[in-house]
Amino acid sequence: MSVGYSFKKSRWLPLGSVFLLPFFSIGTVWLRLSVVRLAYSIDEVHRWIERSKLKRDQLQLELAEMRSPFQLKELARTRFHGMRPHPEQVIYLKSSEVRE
Repeated sequence: MSVGYSFKKSRWLPLGSVFLLPFFSIGTVWLRLSVVRLAYSIDEVHRWIERSKLKRDQLQLELAEMRSPFQLKELARTRFHGMRPHPEQVIYLKSSEVRE
């Protein structure tokens, strides 16, 4: 009697596997696609960060060039037709008064 029961149990096991296998297969494929999409998104964010860092460095270099005394002197001379100030027009600041 127990032999017949085990025979029926083993008969249902492959039939159950047939129904569960497609669900597990679809779930595995869906999970893999999700991982690929997420990896692509992370890669895009890394590239955006690198471009932003490069742009920041370029802007900092441009700011440093614009603040240089030589550049300011040339800008005043060429663009604003600046002339040298008279000695009484020059104001000297103490180092504690200078802001960056």
